[in-house]
Amino acid sequence: PGATACGGPPATRPPHADFSAGEPELLRSPSAGGVTALRSVGDGTRILATAPHGLSPGARIRFSNVTVRTDGSAACPSLFSVALNRQVSHCVEALTGHSIQVISVTSDTTALLNVTLSAQECAALDLTQARWTRTNEQTFQNLVAKRGAQGRYSVCWGQAPTSDVEYAMPVGVLDVRVPLTFRSAMHVTSQAPGLDTPSVVAFETGNAAAYTIAEGPLSFKLVFRDATRVRHAFRAGNQGAPQHVLREHASQARCGFLFKELWSEAED
Repeated sequence: PGATACGGPPATRPPHADFSAGEPELLRSPSAGGVTALRSVGDGTRILATAPHGLSPGARIRFSNVTVRTDGSAACPSLFSVALNRQVSHCVEALTGHSIQVISVTSDTTALLNVTLSAQECAALDLTQARWTRTNEQTFQNLVAKRGAQGRYSVCWGQAPTSDVEYAMPVGVLDVRVPLTFRSAMHVTSQAPGLDTPSVVAFETGNAAAYTIAEGPLSFKLVFRDATRVRHAFRAGNQGAPQHVLREHASQARCGFLFKELWSEAED
């Protein structure tokens, strides 16, 4: 918190226990052999993918499982690297040794890469098990900030640094703000003790500009701060109603099965 720097040994890095999220997702080819071919062109190398790649200009990708064909040693000779303690080929290292920028996208299965390989070098590569992974963008699904986590956080990116000489890099800043409290009220329909009766919850949604310009889905949460006087339990208003509705399927019609009565000024 506090937008601190990402650098420093692991023990001195700021904690991130204020958040919970699923496993991060990296855009990648769906399976091994996801690259049909590489073609040498005047200003780079064109990749032909077996499925829509979802890449955009400026993205960076890195290849794996690329090898040299048995008959391709003339175009892509290999030498022993003392530093890596293995045989290396400049053709393979050009694709797997670092991230490559996408210059342009000509279709959903082709893209032009900022790497230079000759036609003979492209033909010498074995791509039957090749895969690519986007390395400059990562997606977290269901990222949730815990109570009291409001503040500014540095977003750091690194491949699990474990020593004092390995550091993560700052890639952005995340602001966690306290959501607005809507004007609300609750009314009971009976004062008889031990009787299960419905309650009436009324609230007025906010008109802040942040809700208008926000990207992605928004959520609304009802919280009963005092459970000692009235106990609430959810019970669907219609027998056989689903206990869970996906966001894309949400509508007033479905809410009618979940809630006994529901009014709103919204069209859907």
